[in-house]
Amino acid sequence: MNENTPKSPSQWSVYIIQTRLNTLYTGVTTDVDRRFKEHQETKKGAKYLKGKGPLILMWHERVGSKSDALKIEHYIKQLKRKDKSALIEGRFFLDKSILKKKAPLVKALNHMSYEESCPH
Repeated sequence: MNENTPKSPSQWSVYIIQTRLNTLYTGVTTDVDRRFKEHQETKKGAKYLKGKGPLILMWHERVGSKSDALKIEHYIKQLKRKDKSALIEGRFFLDKSILKKKAPLVKALNHMSYEESCPH
């Protein structure tokens, strides 16, 4: 690629890693495999994960822009453990409408809304 060739925009992903202590870490990257290896093998990994291996990449999803990835990461970090587990297990999926203010994060695969699926 020469300097006049326009770069394609990066595709950002959100990922969840499980530690040996069964805690979940959520992050964003443009290359999930590379970032996971950094967490496991280099000093470039998150300080939170240091000494908590072995690590397991539990879930990841490509979401588009860095801005979208950061918004989704923040929202996932606010979820309760049971809701993160449901996302990992595929009982829920990301609904990109969360990028709008006050929208629910996930919807059940059977088209039930997230709020309907959680008892109040």
